[in-house]
Amino acid sequence: LDALYERVLDAAVSLMSADMGSIQRYDPKQDQLQLLISRGFRPELVACCERIDRKSATSCGMALATGRRVIVPDTERSEFIAGTADLSVSCRAGIRAMQSTPLVSRSGQLLGMISTQWGKPHFPAEHELRALDVLARQAADLIERVQVETALRESEQRLRWLASIVESSNDPIVSTSFERVSTSIKRVITTWNGAAERLFGYTSDEVIGQPGTILIPLDRRDEQRRIFERIMAAERIENYETVRLRKDGSSVDVSLTISAFKDAEGKIAGASAIYRDITRRKRAEAREKTLMA
Repeated sequence: LDALYERVLDAAVSLMSADMGSIQRYDPKQDQLQLLISRGFRPELVACCERIDRKSATSCGMALATGRRVIVPDTERSEFIAGTADLSVSCRAGIRAMQSTPLVSRSGQLLGMISTQWGKPHFPAEHELRALDVLARQAADLIERVQVETALRESEQRLRWLASIVESSNDPIVSTSFERVSTSIKRVITTWNGAAERLFGYTSDEVIGQPGTILIPLDRRDEQRRIFERIMAAERIENYETVRLRKDGSSVDVSLTISAFKDAEGKIAGASAIYRDITRRKRAEAREKTLMA
């Protein structure tokens, strides 16, 4: 990736016949430009350009504020730079002219900035600016693709991390997706961890894709409908005590905690349930009642 940025920046410096250049990434959280790579910058200039905000008296700061390209033909004659600390920095860095062109995604989102600088007063030719616009579009596509790929990698890492937590949990955790079929909603088991296999006797291959009712006794179907209605109302169900069926047909007393999850559109797409086996507690309570009687 760094090599690609270097090629883009080298092309920009060459196209503009510039002495220096830089590419910055836009950080929307901080509303700042972050320096990715530079060419010809002195160390003190690199330090000053690590982060640039809208108040900066530079071409990139002004371009960030206005959302369009800014050209400064002569820094010593520029009204918005005159008398600022940035003018002193530019003079020490040997910069007399600069331009900054926003890098904008195809959807119109600001991604960063590509800038070039000259050691003498200079105004770029029209054909140079047109060539830079083509390069800027390519650079924007590159940055956008990297951001998407980075987000996907981070999402995959989070999913793997969550999956490892679920699988190593001592509590049975079962996820169910809600699929709309005509006017009804079909509830299908989508995840099944090792603890669920130990409690209910089914392997994941046996239950994934099966309806969630496979675990529910016939006399508890009305109860399940009420639970489903609460889930669809985005209500979290905690420590709900009920009975579920094992593969061998025996029943087990459980405590349920159920949370709904939503899809990209914000609609409830399923639920995740954590089961706790409370059979021993129920038996102890029954024995206590018998002794009291």
